[in-house]
Amino acid sequence: MKQQTPGKSFFLTIVFVVMFAEILSQNIGRQSPLYINLMEQSAYARRGFDLAYIQNTGDPITEGEWVRFKKGARVIRNAPLENLRKGSLFARRVNKVEEFTIVIPLEFGREAMEYLENGTRADVLHTAGVYFAAIGENWEVYFNGSLIRSEMHLDENGHISSHRFWRDLYLPIDKELIVEGANILAVRVLGDPALDSTGLRTRIHYIDDFRNITGQQLNYYYIALSTIFIFSAITYLLIFLFMRSRQEVNYLMFSVFSFLLCVYSLMRHGTINTIIPNSSIARLIEYLSLMLLIIAYSAFIEMSLRRKITVVSKGYFVFCAILAFTQIFILGHWGEEAIMLLDVSIFSYLCYIIFYNILYPFVFNKKRQLSEPNPNIYVSYLVMGTLIIFFCGTLEILGFMFLFNLLPFKIATLFINSTIAVQIAMTFMLSQRFGVLYNQLKQSNIMLETTVKERTRELEEQTAIAVEASQAKSEFLAMMSHEIRTPLSAVIGLSEVELQGELAEESRNNITQIYESGSSLLGIINDILDI
Repeated sequence: MKQQTPGKSFFLTIVFVVMFAEILSQNIGRQSPLYINLMEQSAYARRGFDLAYIQNTGDPITEGEWVRFKKGARVIRNAPLENLRKGSLFARRVNKVEEFTIVIPLEFGREAMEYLENGTRADVLHTAGVYFAAIGENWEVYFNGSLIRSEMHLDENGHISSHRFWRDLYLPIDKELIVEGANILAVRVLGDPALDSTGLRTRIHYIDDFRNITGQQLNYYYIALSTIFIFSAITYLLIFLFMRSRQEVNYLMFSVFSFLLCVYSLMRHGTINTIIPNSSIARLIEYLSLMLLIIAYSAFIEMSLRRKITVVSKGYFVFCAILAFTQIFILGHWGEEAIMLLDVSIFSYLCYIIFYNILYPFVFNKKRQLSEPNPNIYVSYLVMGTLIIFFCGTLEILGFMFLFNLLPFKIATLFINSTIAVQIAMTFMLSQRFGVLYNQLKQSNIMLETTVKERTRELEEQTAIAVEASQAKSEFLAMMSHEIRTPLSAVIGLSEVELQGELAEESRNNITQIYESGSSLLGIINDILDI
């Protein structure tokens, strides 16, 4: 029976609709007169912190002790400050952190001030707010010298006791703090200047109406995506448990992949700030889930197509384990260079998965028989899904290194959203595999029903033969009973009659012997016929 499979155009349509919906969800509304793109404003940094640095005196910031960010993220290691500590792959996290101040001068025009004033008189309150795509590691946010939010967590020695590298942070700004003309947004940061997380990371930071900001952060897309991931994980785990077959370990691998994907996407969303405030723990879970989901995906492919884990994959598993062990238990943190090494290793390993596990047997090795019937159908979906995630992952890595200011959306979400392509491909593959199992079960049921019918027919024939034999036996016994008992009864009866008359002694003895022998023989015959 030919299997009905979803078309490739249908598959690609679902994937691109999902990814395009995420890009649209990042489209920042500029309808409010309060909107200011902070990345388009000049930004300055200096060592140390003092409230006098960030008071809005109306005087322009002059370069001296202040240095101006030239390009890229507003993180301290991008600032042209002298004698900044540089990181390395095997550098331990320093205990003594450094303190810096980042200021961004702003201008609010008459239109923005009227917008705030009109909101006070209207039914809807207009309040300004600030959005940071990523900020760390300990920080305080000030507006015109007034504190808006503080996340400083230091021990008695001045060391950071709990890190706060948060994504998708949004804070309201009291309208009384905003003045027409020059304003100053300042961020006091404490952290290791060698880390990319000390300062304002990524390229999306802005000020807008706080209602618009909160509306952007109520991301129903991520909620739906996480729900799909966790539902898929539970569903396919139950399928694997009900099957109880090691040959169907693909369902378990897909369940693990979906669960890790849900964890990874949650760790990269601002919701995690309230669930796990300590970013060190959140980032530990984030990168471990990333490594494990790549491993789960490769295990899924190799167990599906080869029914074994290759030596290269085992080596990559060992590499990930060593990297995680050194970064977490020896160095005490995930270094930026280690994260880049992890990204490059994932890039290289995906190349291996694509070319050796998918394209090579699919295109170049026609003689090799894959483990599934109609393997081209299955592999085509995996090829498309893996190429999409490969392209998006490559763009994310290159974006962080070279294309930071060229893309109009958050490249950090590309990899997450491209994984939906792989999950859809894996779902199609498992669905077709389930269809194969269903057809096999159906054929087995047909064969079983045919065998049962044949056995039933044979049993009916044997039963009919047994009934005929029993009937013949009954007829035989009835006939024998009549044919034997009748003459024997006559012999016994006549002997008994003769014994009642007068006979010579010798004749009486002979007839008595005939009578007794006949009676004995009749008893034996009766016993035999009764049996």
